[in-house]
Amino acid sequence: MTNDDAGGVTNDDVGGVTSDDVGGVTSDVDDAVAGDVITRRAWRVLFIGSMCSFQTALNVSIMNVAFPSLRADFPRVSPADMSWVLSVYTIVSAAVFVPAGVMARRSGHKKVTLIGLALFTCGSLIGGLAPTVPILIVGRVFQAVGGSSIGPATVAMILDEFPASRRTLAISAWSGLATIASAVGPSLGALLIGAGGWRWAFWISVPIGVIAFTGGALIFREWSDPDAPAFPDRPSVAMLIVGVSLVTLGVVKAPAWGIGSAGTIGVVMVGLVLLVALVQRSQRVPRPLLQLHLFRYPTFRMAAVGAFAFGVGFFAIFFGGFQFLTFVWGFATLKAGLWFLILPVMIAVVSPVAGRMAERVGEGAVLVVSGVLGAAGGAVLLIAAGRSPSFTAWAIAAVLLGLGGGLAFPAIYSLVVAGLPPTMYAVAMSVQQTFQRLASVFGVALTIGLTANWMPGDGVGAYRSVWWVVLVCGAATALLGMRRLAKPAVQTAD
Repeated sequence: MTNDDAGGVTNDDVGGVTSDDVGGVTSDVDDAVAGDVITRRAWRVLFIGSMCSFQTALNVSIMNVAFPSLRADFPRVSPADMSWVLSVYTIVSAAVFVPAGVMARRSGHKKVTLIGLALFTCGSLIGGLAPTVPILIVGRVFQAVGGSSIGPATVAMILDEFPASRRTLAISAWSGLATIASAVGPSLGALLIGAGGWRWAFWISVPIGVIAFTGGALIFREWSDPDAPAFPDRPSVAMLIVGVSLVTLGVVKAPAWGIGSAGTIGVVMVGLVLLVALVQRSQRVPRPLLQLHLFRYPTFRMAAVGAFAFGVGFFAIFFGGFQFLTFVWGFATLKAGLWFLILPVMIAVVSPVAGRMAERVGEGAVLVVSGVLGAAGGAVLLIAAGRSPSFTAWAIAAVLLGLGGGLAFPAIYSLVVAGLPPTMYAVAMSVQQTFQRLASVFGVALTIGLTANWMPGDGVGAYRSVWWVVLVCGAATALLGMRRLAKPAVQTAD
């Protein structure tokens, strides 16, 4: 796929709505900066598009809370095997994101978004009604395909409505609401699951899906490109799914098989070989799954690395933190959800302003601050979170981690488009979200692998390793931000 093929929209299509488009009708103008205007229609598209991302992000995070309830309902299924209810979603969605972006360009962004919403809602119904774990996993696959179809198409439609100078604001708002959804999920899930069981983790997505589908059908405008490239290399999709699945299998099964066992090493090595082969294949085939040419842009490389580095720690704390409150400190689901609420409140406070901060001081400065805050939160848990519950220790760590998370992802999404031509926005967002999904897979897998042998009476035990993961990921993000501070604001390809 060439550079021209990679983009979701052309320069003219992405250009947003200019003052000429609104014809001087001041009643439609809500904001104006340096001659660029944002219309009410643009805000409506942003709202519905953000609702789509809110729904998918909420589901991902709320499932972390459902995990203990799922284990209780299916006691014969091991934690490592049950983890596939979580992992299958992120693995499938990581593989489908880029093909979904191409399909959106060929078939229409609006059409693909609505189909994705329908699939996601059907998957939620299947999951909520599932009598067995295999059927539950089938529902998660439907959700993954639907959720992956929604993301790239909605981003392209949002960018199409906003002027070039305000796209950072639009992307930051879109990603900020998704981050808030990820943070709210554990607390909201605790309330729902405490009242009605784990099935409500699925059913909550049904009404949101119906509302988003109706709003999208009324508000979104269709755009497609009949000359867009064909579907990406199909063997590459299979290689990504199998490769990531094997590495994940090795990580979650390592405690049972043995970290140095032939089974663990063999499975991980085969998975890594497949992933390396995927990269090599992407350099040869005419329609690669991985758009390697994007990595010629330093800003995109930073965004991809940042999404993975910060994301692993972010998802480790969202999965491992809730498990820590329920298993180590012995909290009921509802109490754990209330304590966890501190973290999403902090994210909700910071996310709405994170985009403007990135515009004013630069993404690098925001990443440095977010990384330091995340590392400090992990350090507090390492030092002060002991065997006995301590609200002070948890509150300080949650405030630091929430502030860091609320700042990081809007800055990372801003970096994605900072140095790219407009024709590459859609596919760049697809690839970046693939990295974020992979971060979720490995964050959860690491947490399960590190804590699989934890037993009541162990105290903090293996959870200290999870806090170390959070600390290291935060430090890595801060270092990445420092590199960005030394670079010009906008960069072209190397």
